[in-house]
Amino acid sequence: MQGSMRETPPGSKKWRLRVFIGTDGQGKKRYKERRFTGGKREAQQALTDLLVTVRGISPDSAGTLTVADYFDRWQQWKWPQLSPSTQLGYDRVIRTSIIPAFGHLPISKLSAMMIDRWTVERCKVVSSTTHLQAWTVLSAALTQATKWDLLEVNPCKRAHRPKPAQHTPTLPTGEQLAALTQLTDLQPWL
Repeated sequence: MQGSMRETPPGSKKWRLRVFIGTDGQGKKRYKERRFTGGKREAQQALTDLLVTVRGISPDSAGTLTVADYFDRWQQWKWPQLSPSTQLGYDRVIRTSIIPAFGHLPISKLSAMMIDRWTVERCKVVSSTTHLQAWTVLSAALTQATKWDLLEVNPCKRAHRPKPAQHTPTLPTGEQLAALTQLTDLQPWL
C-alpha cells in the first residue's frame, strides 16, 4: 500500500498523512500517521518523505545502499501504482537487465558513463527497443531516488538515451499490386 493524505477539514490546508506499516501479532493493520499544515504539493512531498522513512530509506543511507536494495524498496513503493502487466514487464527488465549490471554497486556510485557503457554493451545482444525499455525503468527509478534525496542528479539525465530502431515499411511493387488486383477480381468474396 502506498500512502494517503486527507485535508481535514476541506480547504483548511491541514493534512492527515497516513502510511501502512504492517500488521501486529493479531493481524490488525498498523499505520504511521503525521499531521501537516501547508499546500497540497507540500503535503504530497511530506507524504513521500514519510514513505521514505517508513520504507527504511534515508538520504544518510545512500552511501551504502546498493542499487539492488534500492530497487527492492522502489518496487514496494511503485507497484501499487502499476497495472499487473506493467509490473511483470518492469520486474522482467529489473531482474534481467538492471540488477545484473548495477545491483552490486552503491546507488551513489552509479554514473552516466556506466550507464552509457551498459547501453553500448546491451545493444550488442538485444534490440535497441528492448534496451530502451530497461533504460526507461532505470531512469524512472533514479528520478524517484533524486526526489528521496538519495541522489543529487539522475545519472540517466546525463547519459545518452538509446534510440529505438527505425522501422522502414516495405511497400509492394507495381507488379505485386497488379497481381493482387487480379487475384481479388477472381475472388468475389474479397
